[in-house]
Amino acid sequence: MRFFKNALPYVIVAIVLIGISMFFFKSQIQGKKLSAPDEVSYIGASAESRKSENQARPYSFWTNSLFSGMPTYQIDKLPLSWTPFEFIRNAVGLFMSPMLSYFIAMTLLCFVSLLLMGIHPWIAGLGAFAFTFTSGHFVLAATGHYTKLDALVYLPLILAGFHLIFNKKWLVGFILFTTGLIYNIQANHIQMTYYIFLALGIYGIIEFIKSIKNKSIAEFLRSIGLILGGLLLALAGNVAHLTTMKDYAEETVRGKSILKQSIDKINTTPTDGLDWKYASEFSDGYLDLISMIIPGYVGGSGREKTSTTSALAEDFQKNNKKVSDPFYAPLYWGSLPISSGPNYI
Repeated sequence: MRFFKNALPYVIVAIVLIGISMFFFKSQIQGKKLSAPDEVSYIGASAESRKSENQARPYSFWTNSLFSGMPTYQIDKLPLSWTPFEFIRNAVGLFMSPMLSYFIAMTLLCFVSLLLMGIHPWIAGLGAFAFTFTSGHFVLAATGHYTKLDALVYLPLILAGFHLIFNKKWLVGFILFTTGLIYNIQANHIQMTYYIFLALGIYGIIEFIKSIKNKSIAEFLRSIGLILGGLLLALAGNVAHLTTMKDYAEETVRGKSILKQSIDKINTTPTDGLDWKYASEFSDGYLDLISMIIPGYVGGSGREKTSTTSALAEDFQKNNKKVSDPFYAPLYWGSLPISSGPNYI
């Protein structure tokens, strides 16, 4: 009886978190679906590599529908048939439709991660809700950046595991870190993995400085050893995917150019990888970062639903421009070329 009483807060919080996700995505339960631009493009581009619309995996390893032609395993995962990884991934999302499953998995994994860090269940539930329902995740959902969203599902496991390893909870930390990283890489958005390690690198430097002050270098080295071990296991678990990606990347604009350029003017263009402007084109500017704490600081999205009686609508009408109902207007004025919404935390 005591066990059930102690477990009750955990169960209540988990049910509430699942319920919130299901409420937000109730349209998916009803059979409706987001019309996400990137998903529509993906379906069109991958159509020729599928036997039928109902087939989940491509049967051809090459498509001519993207760029100058590319391997299909870069737009879908390698067809490895059934794996325990897929079963566990679907189970954490309660076997729901993809978008709903991402948010359920994200909120539950964040909740568990915070609990293992020693945080009270009610506060851990609040933290899991805040992390999952930050506006940036809904921007990713609306635009169809599913692999990016999938990669972020496992971010709490990686961060919590890293933290616990440095706090001498080596076994639990190692399991969380390794598991989170395996699934993060499997999500097929290595850019997110790169950004995560930038944050972990800063954390590691702080821990190194602390270990020098506390004269605990041996414990720091043990923690680093466990992290490297987890990293190697995660890489080994994704070796097929990573090696094929590496081979393909070298033949793209992200790798070395195979073209010989003879005109001096053209030779000023970098031929090894991407130039900084291209690579950082969709990075937030300084004003965009302020929108994380002040919503709407740089406007809304590039297509924001606006009142037909607003000052903007009235200005349109004065200039003999049509104002539809609903009225959508480009209200974003930050540093990004386009935006589906602000990253508000």
